Formats: sequence, C-alpha cells, structure tokens
Amino acid sequence: MPGETGVTCPIRCGECCEKYWRDIEELAEKFPDDNWNPCPHQKDLGCELPRDKRPAGCNEHLCDRAEAILYPNPITLGILKEILERVAQEEKDHAERRGTGIPRKTT
Repeated sequence: MPGETGVTCPIRCGECCEKYWRDIEELAEKFPDDNWNPCPHQKDLGCELPRDKRPAGCNEHLCDRAEAILYPNPITLGILKEILERVAQEEKDHAERRGTGIPRKTT
C-alpha cells in the first residue's frame, strides 16, 4: 500500500495471512498454487519469517478492520461497534454454555 510504510497493524489478528496474503505480489508469484490456503509461511504461532525477512507488503498491508482502527470515521466506527458487540455476545454465549455439557459451536 503506497504511503503506508512504517505503519504497523494495530490488531495483528492474522486474518491477512489467512485470506489476503495473495494481495502481496511477491507471495502470489512465489506460491501460485496455494490460492485457497493460508500463507505458506503462516504457522501455529504466526508467521515463521522474522519481520525483517518478510516481503515489504506483509509489513505494510492493512486489512479493512485495521484501517478502520487507524483512520476512524463515522462509518467505520459504526462497523467496529457492531463487530465488538458481536464478539461480546459470542463470548457471553460461550460462557453460558461452559459447564453445561453442551459443546460449543465450531465454524
């Protein structure tokens, strides 16, 4: 992303490694057959590459949620509020099921 050099992702959720890594040309060229898989460098504890060895795009890429946090406006603030409310409800539902013997939903 032009002009984003030096901007660090504020959420580091790893979703870009799961879904959007093909937006980084260097990775898409290096791994052309892995279109529907997480980035081949993505391991259980995150990226296996040290930050200084990652393609520049990996260090500069921001997904929509990260951009919304870094550059808030009335629309993105509404979206973020909905996301937080949904996460809070999911946590509440999970807490209510805990100890009842009902397995939690996996998606």
